[in-house]
Amino acid sequence: VSVETCPHYLVFASEEIADGDTRKKCQPPIRSAANREQLWQALLSGEIDLLASDHSPTLPAMRLLPPHAPKKMRTAATAATAATAATAATA
Repeated sequence: VSVETCPHYLVFASEEIADGDTRKKCQPPIRSAANREQLWQALLSGEIDLLASDHSPTLPAMRLLPPHAPKKMRTAATAATAATAATAATA
C-alpha cells in the first residue's frame, strides 16, 4: 500500500481561501491548516510515500462560479482573480 499527496494540500488551507474563489477548487477539497500540518508531519516521517503533481488541466470557464451563484461569491472570485493577475504582472 502506498500513500500520496499533492503540493496544493501542503501549501493551501481552507480558512485562507476567500468564499467564491474557485481558483483553488480541487477534489478532494483543500482542508484546514491543522490538516495541512498533519500532512507535512506524515510526509516528513515517511508515512506518505509520494508527492504527486495531480496535473489536471481545466479550461478557465470550468472553474468559474455558475450564474446562479450568489452575487457576493461571484464578486469575491472576480476580485481575487484580478488581484492575482496584477501580482503576476508586477513580478
